[in-house]
Parts: sequence; C-alpha cells; structure tokens
Amino acid sequence: MSIATDSVDAIFSEDTVDVIANSIYGKGLLEQPTTVAIGDQIIFTDYLVYLKASVYPKLKTGDAITVDNVAYTVREIQRGIDGKVLEVSIQKTWPLEEKTF
Repeated sequence: MSIATDSVDAIFSEDTVDVIANSIYGKGLLEQPTTVAIGDQIIFTDYLVYLKASVYPKLKTGDAITVDNVAYTVREIQRGIDGKVLEVSIQKTWPLEEKTF
C-alpha cells in the first residue's frame, strides 16, 4: 500500500492506531521514532503519525495528541501533496502519561 497511489480511506483502513486530538477521535499510521542527537547526547526523539486532514483540520503545533494511548505534543505539521493527508511530527510528552480511550 502506498500513500501516493491509494485512496485515503484505504490507507487508513488497516494497521492503524487510535488517535485523539482536540477532542476528536480518529485513526492514524504511526511510524517508529527518529532520534536526534548531538555527540553522545540525545536532544529529542521524534515520531511521525499520518492523519486524515479532513478529520483534524484545526490541528496545530503545540497541541496535545494521544496516539495509541500515549501522550505526545505536536512539533510540526506538513500537508501531503494532495492535501488529504497530514504528516505530523510528534514528541512524547513529559512526564509520560498513558491515556485510555
């Protein structure tokens, strides 16, 4: 399955996780983290979650977001080429809190 060639609904129909942001429930595709380090010190760990733009039209940098029962903060949002998918860079919120749906 490819984000470039498949319909948005097909992309978000399998292998998704639960997402809550701004009191809106939906599904997203979570990618494994990328760690940014300087020397031997880890500065932060970024995660990416792909979301339907139509479900989260008001999502912005700094918003709280819960992905797969884990609290994160939105770092950056980019729209896909077609504008239907958001690529959201998120960072775990400290102290770590687990949320339940």
